[in-house]
Amino acid sequence: MFVFVKKKKEGGKSIIAVGKSVSKKATERNLIKRRIRAVLRSAKNSPASLFVVAKPGVLSLNFNELKKEIENQINELTK
Repeated sequence: MFVFVKKKKEGGKSIIAVGKSVSKKATERNLIKRRIRAVLRSAKNSPASLFVVAKPGVLSLNFNELKKEIENQINELTK
């Protein structure tokens, strides 16, 4: 559901991209971005800066499923 790329520079902020292939409605894309930001803020072992690309199908996940998915991806990145 996501593509994560750890940016080489330390510091900075995470970038979240949700394209029109996910949803044509801006309100739904913004909802996904807000949810992802909330999960990244609460993630304990999140790298300082990430580039996150949401893929189609992410809109069908509820918040808890989204959180588990993102945390699993971050754990894979930090190994």
